[in-house]
This record gives sequence, C-alpha cells and structure tokens, in this order.
Amino acid sequence: MNIKISILLIIISFSIVKAQYIRSNEPYSNFGLNSTYEFINQKANFNKLPGIPNCCVGFVNGTGRGYSLNMLYGYYLQNYGIDFEFGYQNNIGTFKSIQDMLFGIEGQKVNGEFEHRLDYQIKLLNFKIAASYMILENLGINLGIVSTINIGSNFNQYEAIVIPADAVFLDDSGKSLGAIRNVKNGKIPQISNLQLGLFTGVFYDYPLNTNKSLLLRPSISYEYSLTNIVTGINWKNNSFALGIALVYSNSKYYFDPRLRISEAELQIKLENQKRLIDSTESLRNKQKAETDSLIALIEKQKEIEIKKQLEIDEQNKIIRQNEEKQRIAIGKYEADRLQAEKAVEEENRKSGVICKCYVILYISSTDKKEAERVYDFLKSNGNMNLVQSSFIEPYLKQRYYVVKSHCFDSFKEVYDERIRNIKITEKLDIVTIIKCEN
Repeated sequence: MNIKISILLIIISFSIVKAQYIRSNEPYSNFGLNSTYEFINQKANFNKLPGIPNCCVGFVNGTGRGYSLNMLYGYYLQNYGIDFEFGYQNNIGTFKSIQDMLFGIEGQKVNGEFEHRLDYQIKLLNFKIAASYMILENLGINLGIVSTINIGSNFNQYEAIVIPADAVFLDDSGKSLGAIRNVKNGKIPQISNLQLGLFTGVFYDYPLNTNKSLLLRPSISYEYSLTNIVTGINWKNNSFALGIALVYSNSKYYFDPRLRISEAELQIKLENQKRLIDSTESLRNKQKAETDSLIALIEKQKEIEIKKQLEIDEQNKIIRQNEEKQRIAIGKYEADRLQAEKAVEEENRKSGVICKCYVILYISSTDKKEAERVYDFLKSNGNMNLVQSSFIEPYLKQRYYVVKSHCFDSFKEVYDERIRNIKITEKLDIVTIIKCEN
C-alpha cells in the first residue's frame, strides 16, 4: 500500500511542477501515429448480396470489429485546430439470421431452426479531417468527416440446420448433403469503392516529458456512416472506437513565475493529498469488509435454501416412487383377480355348476401328516378361517385329507383372503387354488 501511495505522490508532484509551465500563443503542429480498435454496429436490412443466391429471410443488424493504424497531423492556433489522419483500416463482421422451420422426421412433425450466416472482411484506406477545440490545456474534442477507399474484400456465407442437431439436408434423390448447404465465398459484389461518414470524439494529451513535446493521446470516438457498404442494399457500419496515439508537438511553453510554488507549499499540498488518499483507502477497506460480510451471508443463505430444496425434492421423489409402486401393485392385483375369476367362471360353465360360495383349497393329499402339518402351520400364523375334512376317491378308493377355508360369498372376498395368506403359503411351498362349492 505504501508503494501505491508513493507512486501517486510522485505523479501529483510531477503534475504540480508541470503546471507551472504555460503554452505560448504561437501556432504549433502535432505529428504522430494513431492506432484504434473499433466496435462495429451493423445497421442493415437485406436478404442476400447482389447476384449471390441465399434463402435467408433477412439480415437485420449485426456486430463486428475493426482496427486501424494511421498517421496524423494537426495544426493549432491557441485553442483551435484542424487535424488530419491517413492510414489503413481492417473491418471484420458477421450477420446471423435464425429462421424457424418445421421438419418431418420418421413421420413426426419436429420444430427446428435454420441459421443463415454471412461473414465478411473489408480492407480500407481511410482519410479523416476534423475541426478540434481544446476545452482545457490537455483535453480536446473534435468533429469531422471521414472517407474510406475500398482496397479489398471477401465474404463467406452458408445455411445450416441448428435444431434438431441430427437433421441433414437431402438432395432430389434422397442423398444426405450434411447439415450445411448454400456455401458461397469470394469478393463482395458491387461493394462501394468510396464511403463517407461523420465522426466526433474526445481526446486527452498526457505529457511524457517536462517540455511537453512528447504526448500520449488516448481517445474515444463515434463514427456514423452516410453511405451503404454495398450498392443497392441497405447496409451501413457505425462504430465506436478506442484509440491511442503517440504524438510529437512543437508547441512552446514558458515558465510563469507567478505560478511558482515554494517547497513549503508543495510539502503542504503533498501532505493534504496523502491524508486524502489514506482516508479514501480506509473507507474503501471498510466498504470492502462490509461487502464481503454481506456476500458471505448471502452465500450461506443460498446454501441453506439449496439444501432445503434438495430435501424437498428427495421427499417428493420418494412419494412419487411409492405412489407408482402402489399404482402398479393395485393394477397387477386387479388384473390377476379378474383373470382368476374368469378361469373359475369358465370351469363352472363347462361343468354346468352354479357357484354358491368360494373356498381356498390349501392342500388335498393322501398324506395325512402333510395335511396336518399345513393346517397347524396356517393356524399358528393366525389363520383361523380353516376347515379340515377328508373324502374317499370313488375310482381309486383312496382317502384324501383336505385343508381349506370357510365359504366366501363373493370371488373378491376369497381372492383377498388368498392374497393375505400368500406369504404364509410361500413358506409352506404350496400353491393355493380357489374353488367353487355348492
């Protein structure tokens, strides 16, 4: 921090010393080199370049950039002057136009987009003449005319499918042409050889030496085009430019003793500036600490909100999953019940039996001990709706031992009972059957 303050104090003291020198009223000239970087605002409304096929519905406006390198000369009398610039300029820009389209993919309508793109480069010789006025000793404004001569140009255009990403163009035979078509490039047709415009700007001359003969001139300017880039279509390039120039000036300065500052006065000024810098730095540090604290608080609040939202999302996900499982289970249960009911009805139809009640047949076996084991196991697991019986098979004369449920009036009741006991019967490794009894 002490280094920064020392540098600032050196600059301030240097400025105070330079302020004791006054420019004379004699005419003077400036010579130098100027370089600019331009932000181009393309004002346009056209759908194609002359003689170049293009399916674009219209190129409207766009962005570009440019740079230039110029020699400059200025002649000044007191606060008024006239400036000349001559040099090379290179402009590069792009037009884009998005067109909504409807595609047919595998028999389905799909919304998509075409991108029509036009890239260009224009090389120019430029000449500027401006009237200038020095508002302050080092601060000036200017207003003038600019003319440019075209010395070279080129363009490249194409049409591409942007959405959907896997779509392609097809020729008449159905062969794929890829996602890009109508590729054209070359020299821009019917480009205007001479273009005119107006510009205005502001500049500041910062002295690099004591006698102010070597100047660093930063500048900003705006240029408005009066003519179209291409004959017959609406296309103008306006620009905002940042420039830096190195200037030699033969203006004369003389020392004014009335502006002499004593060492004591200079020291007081420097002390005042140092206190002002220290106060400003302290205030800046306090504001930075408060800002950092506020940012940390906001970030913490965001983390809490994100965590809460994640918890809510996870709970909603579990609820949706459970609901989906329940829906699937209910659907499967209803389908199985209806299928089983239809099977029983079909069996009754074939046998001509009218079913008065339904029972669950757990086992029908010649093995008495096995039947008793099934009965005891079901009863020990809470199933009290059981009936034991036996009968002799009339043909083979064998006795069968039966474990079944009591009668149920409806098929849904007996089916629900069977489902409730399914885990118990799975442990017994038996398959239950719903039967009709009279």
